Amino acid sequence: MNDTRRRIIEAMDRDEVLRRLTRKQLLRRAGLAIGVVAVVVLAIVELPGLHAVRARFTHADPGWIVVAVFMQVASVASFAVALQRTFRARISPRGAIPLGMTAQGVNAVVPAGGTAGFAFMAVVLTDAGLPAAWTVGRLIGLFVVSSVLVNLALVVIGGGGAALGLLPAGDSLAASIVPAAIALALVASLAWALGPPRRRRLGFVGEALAAGGDLLQGRDPWLAVGALGYIVFDLMALAGALAALGWDGLGLGTVLLGYTLGQIGSVIPLPGTTEGGLVGALVLYGAPLSLAVPAVLVYRTVAVGVPLVLGGLGAVGLRGQLSAIGGWGRPSATA
Repeated sequence: MNDTRRRIIEAMDRDEVLRRLTRKQLLRRAGLAIGVVAVVVLAIVELPGLHAVRARFTHADPGWIVVAVFMQVASVASFAVALQRTFRARISPRGAIPLGMTAQGVNAVVPAGGTAGFAFMAVVLTDAGLPAAWTVGRLIGLFVVSSVLVNLALVVIGGGGAALGLLPAGDSLAASIVPAAIALALVASLAWALGPPRRRRLGFVGEALAAGGDLLQGRDPWLAVGALGYIVFDLMALAGALAALGWDGLGLGTVLLGYTLGQIGSVIPLPGTTEGGLVGALVLYGAPLSLAVPAVLVYRTVAVGVPLVLGGLGAVGLRGQLSAIGGWGRPSATA
């Protein structure tokens, strides 16, 4: 166990996480993100040949943009629910809300496929006194359940539905069925890896997967609600942005596959990769470029801006939690 704990702490790389999450670094990243959006908006306004894109913005429906904002708030709130249920033996809802909000604020300005916020939570929780091995294992389990499995399920639904003609998404059968087949294979691989004998051979990775398996085996309905809401409400924020700018009769398959596959770009920690991935995926599955570009800009502005604001509020509440109770609420009697 001591060796496992050492390897987990090394993988977490606490000092590196803290170095990247200083106030100066976060402000620099936020400024860079705002700058990228500003340059793109300026190009749309000034460059010739982008009349169709400008027309979309001119006729945008502000009501749908408000819907997108509320969907993003619901996504952050759902993540806080999933976080609290993951650590329900040690963290009260009062502690989980500011921690989850702050983590999502970190994710908004540190593009790393959604893992930056989990690294931040690992540092905070272990510094607050929670066992390092157990804490990191549960966080990885939460990531697997909320970010990996839910997205894979959406790819299967979107790709399978499009392949069967139930959910329109472009004209290529291969572009629909191949992602669905790969997603099914990944789910099967995860299930296989969770078998106890194989899990032991995988060492640290196996123990992390085991944490995800433990969460699933617990069959906690609120964990399921939080994990689903975290992704689905974010997806609905993108749908709201598309609706605000003209929807154009897009099929649900286009939105599902465009969202899930487009998010792959966020794994690359460079400005514009998430936006480029989303635009490319939406166009691949049938969205016109004149709609995809402005809709993704609106969506990403909401997806970054809302968690950033909530993260700032959460940081204030998080500081209060730590100073007031020296931890994370009253531990419950059950795990």
